[in-house]
Amino acid sequence: MSHAAQVSREALVAMYGLGGSSSLYIGNPLERLFRDGMVALQHAGHSAEFFEAVGRVRFGIDPGMRLF
Repeated sequence: MSHAAQVSREALVAMYGLGGSSSLYIGNPLERLFRDGMVALQHAGHSAEFFEAVGRVRFGIDPGMRLF
């Protein structure tokens, strides 16, 4: 899930950049997609810090965070 979020963020930022300055206007669909996508990607479960914690759990080591 964290990897998918990271790759999605890269695609979202690239799409927004390719849209040029028109992506900034509220009436443009790219603006809404970018804004909504970035909000979804701010979810705690999509954080890169979970890469290490998931690996630790898979090896039977204490994850070092409370979510597991």
